[in-house]
Amino acid sequence: MKLPSDADALYTKVIEPMFGPLNGERVPWKTLRAKLPAAQARSNETTRLVSSETTTYRGSLTISGGLELEDGVTFLVLGDLTIEGGAWLAVRDYSLLLVGGKLAVDKLYTRGDVIAFGGIRANLWWGARNDHSTYTPSLSATTYIASEDRGDVIDKLTAKTKLVGFDIDAKLKKPFPKLDPKDEASIRALVGPAQVVRPAGRASASELSELRGRIGAALEVKDRTAHVKALRAVYAIIKKRKLAALGEALVAVIDAKSFEKSDWSLQDELELLAYLGRADLLEALPKKKLRGYESWIPRLLDEARER
Repeated sequence: MKLPSDADALYTKVIEPMFGPLNGERVPWKTLRAKLPAAQARSNETTRLVSSETTTYRGSLTISGGLELEDGVTFLVLGDLTIEGGAWLAVRDYSLLLVGGKLAVDKLYTRGDVIAFGGIRANLWWGARNDHSTYTPSLSATTYIASEDRGDVIDKLTAKTKLVGFDIDAKLKKPFPKLDPKDEASIRALVGPAQVVRPAGRASASELSELRGRIGAALEVKDRTAHVKALRAVYAIIKKRKLAALGEALVAVIDAKSFEKSDWSLQDELELLAYLGRADLLEALPKKKLRGYESWIPRLLDEARER
């Protein structure tokens, strides 16, 4: 069995069809695992890893120093995955950690999806927000946290301490007295690994002009699916290179969507502005252009100012 090499094809043809059965009444774990190739009999080792693109390991993997996934990344290990240190999967939009075998980690914080067909063992496991879930036949942890109405799918959960609910900030203070649950930096200090500071990216005037042109061309695409795909392809480049100078181009997209496509999401643009550290532009956005996203701005400003 071969996996598609294209990240979009991997998700749509292999991964996405799993979510129906994963959210069913009884999860057919063995059947779903068989949709993936068998793990190869080899083991890889690497140090601290920050993954900014979809990655596949065909055997087992040990990471010393921690793992961090960026937005939109699928990180697939067909064998066992051992993370020595913390795992930081605090994405704004989406990420997927998919393990064909067993997942062992010291501390992990995720807002994305995690699928581990061989079970999970952790000291601290913290899943937040209800957009995504953890899927595994078994999870054993010293402390298990599911905050902000996160709904995980776990057949057998074993934990000395379980903290589950929408607003559990007060409960978190007992085991973690120094933690500020509303401060991402405080959560990261608890879980790790330490943040990698990325300097603002640079690009020539001609490169910036080309990217602005691609954004303009994407806005002209009439088919909705193609339109979104074209914009996200450009946004991925902007994010990877951290081209804060293109923040104004994102505001122009928000302007266009506000006037011409009033039912379209502004999530990609707003979250990318925060990632680029453009608090100045977020603050300057008129409320009438936010169309229901007003409540997002305080959080996004905090994120932008941390960059």
